[in-house]
Amino acid sequence: LLAIDHLHSQSLVHRDVKAANILLTREGQAVLSDFGFVASLSDSKAMKARCGSPGYVAPEIIRGKSYNEKVDIFSAGVVLHFALSGTVPWGSTKDITEVMRKTIEGNVTFEHEAMRSLSQTMKSLILLCLEQCPEQRPCATRLLEMIEDCGGTKAFTNRKGGTFDELQLQTVTSLPEGKRDQATRRDRKTEASAGGAASAGTIVTPRCAGSHCEATACTRSS
Repeated sequence: LLAIDHLHSQSLVHRDVKAANILLTREGQAVLSDFGFVASLSDSKAMKARCGSPGYVAPEIIRGKSYNEKVDIFSAGVVLHFALSGTVPWGSTKDITEVMRKTIEGNVTFEHEAMRSLSQTMKSLILLCLEQCPEQRPCATRLLEMIEDCGGTKAFTNRKGGTFDELQLQTVTSLPEGKRDQATRRDRKTEASAGGAASAGTIVTPRCAGSHCEATACTRSS
């Protein structure tokens, strides 16, 4: 969120905030990555372009309307939901058209078991980020203040938490025995390179008419 706040202070919009673009340092600090879709608020053509990722893209982009930096706030709300539950707010369906439909209808769900213990204040904060009307969403600075009021970033930390090495150990020990050694020996640099290649791959963008959405794929140039 600090990175988003900084971008917005420079009149820039990320336009592809999603869980896959949030990296972790060895100390467990979240870092925003992949600035391939960053655009200036003053670029009226860019502020009408359809881009982003299904499940994270704001409804105004799906509808083909002009938009502003509040699309990043919407996406950040989806990331917060994903960080707490492992799913986007629109359910676990992999049908892109269905995801787009639920996004523009605003069907936010807190049905995942991990969300049951979440305070109403936190739920309200996420819902505020996911407001259909961009003007109703907080700016990044205000969102940071609200999170601090709720107890800071620890309120959104995975219950197991820990440093990068501890998180990796949790992942390794949860794997079948035959794959643990392989995962432990994996070169992290290779893994990071693979992640970078994936983030530069095919981006799915919607085309909508009214409440009907169709997903089309476009490949981002490097």
